[in-house]
Amino acid sequence: MRRRRPQKVLGIALERDRALLAEVTPGNGGRRQMSGAAAFVFPPGVGLAQPAQLGAALGEFLRQQGLGTRDAILGLAARLLVTRRCDLPPAAADLALASLRLQAENAFASDAQTFVVDFAGPLHHDAAAAVLLVATSRTVVEQCRQVAAAAHLRLRAVTATMPALAAVTPGAAGDALVVSATPRGVELCLQHGGRPVLLRQAAPAAPEELVGSLAAEIRRILAGHPTEGAPWPVIVWDGCPAPQNLGAALQERLGTSVTAPCWEEPLPTGEPPEQPFAPAAAVALAGITGRLPVNFLRSRLAPPPQRRNRRRMAWATALGATVLLAAAAAGYNLHQRQANLAALQAKVAALRPQAQQARSALARLNFVRNWHSGAPRLLACFRALTNAFPSDGSIYATSLILRTHQPDELAGRAANQRQVLELRRRLTAAAGFTNVAVVDVRQVNPGSRQYEFSIAFKFRAPG
Repeated sequence: MRRRRPQKVLGIALERDRALLAEVTPGNGGRRQMSGAAAFVFPPGVGLAQPAQLGAALGEFLRQQGLGTRDAILGLAARLLVTRRCDLPPAAADLALASLRLQAENAFASDAQTFVVDFAGPLHHDAAAAVLLVATSRTVVEQCRQVAAAAHLRLRAVTATMPALAAVTPGAAGDALVVSATPRGVELCLQHGGRPVLLRQAAPAAPEELVGSLAAEIRRILAGHPTEGAPWPVIVWDGCPAPQNLGAALQERLGTSVTAPCWEEPLPTGEPPEQPFAPAAAVALAGITGRLPVNFLRSRLAPPPQRRNRRRMAWATALGATVLLAAAAAGYNLHQRQANLAALQAKVAALRPQAQQARSALARLNFVRNWHSGAPRLLACFRALTNAFPSDGSIYATSLILRTHQPDELAGRAANQRQVLELRRRLTAAAGFTNVAVVDVRQVNPGSRQYEFSIAFKFRAPG
């Protein structure tokens, strides 16, 4: 019998230490609206690892908030998920599922009993497609069951929050990068052809560094998925508190269009605000409208019931189909890699003239830097010597020798020996001079009133 889809659902988006709650109910004309929302902060010392205590606290919180629906869908954060991307060639549904089961077994072979694996989005049988395998721990799924039981909730599904949000985001039905930012972290989902092909959790960053680190993460994702036509649309669900508008700040930093989505379904715009609770509302809305990307309670990759009759024929058919699909997938993958390589080589060739110009500019800059990397020692020494000589001209210099490994030497003439000793005293007191000593003082000629002198010293520019 076909399971009836609930009309009123409580969406629960799990985060690290809290859960966002949104109750979505039928509205006028068969459309949906969010009738209530709240943020449930986990009690101190209680988390998903203590499901009984967490569920009891959640049930009491729901009663206090007046959220009375019992049907619930729980969304897991990206930190609780493991993803693998698979490429599928065009194939019938049963062959595509067989290929996905084989690839899931290969991807999680060592943890087959640890993980529950499903794939995100529908399968298109008439064209090749990239499919995202999504896995989570069986322990986490069982803890979710226990939390729901302790809170007296009927758990309809356990899904992935970010792909669910991308599935119901207006404007993300084709190709788009959907970003969800809350005070607990940032998650990103890349949609291609209406299916998620990449799920990532951004590295934690301080509030003042959030825009810069998130812009760099977006650039890395888009650079790894080049497009031939228009750039990827970027859609930002901003659940972070003011003062900054995350979408506007990212648009200024990225230099591309960044949009803030508006619900196609009529959700309230007053209190509580829709953006902070968008992940929980999206989980509920995706469940009501049949757009859940994955469901770990009823995975589509679960092994089908085995038939006892014709078992050998079934195994042979499955094995042949798997080998055929694997060969087709390998050929398609090789073709894609060759196309990507050709595109990258063309891009490198186009950038080669710019790289050559940059290398030439760098060489010229390094050549100019060698002419002046600091204050010249000779200039500093001249300045210090000039300041040490008296301004009346009675004593003056005739030569200056600066050496690297030996004492420097100053020669000159003075009216008397007293002026030579005074110059030595001034040099000793001046900054940068050490080991100042009078080497020689004598009359220029017998009976002359001028004296020749020589002073040795070492000079090192201050600072």
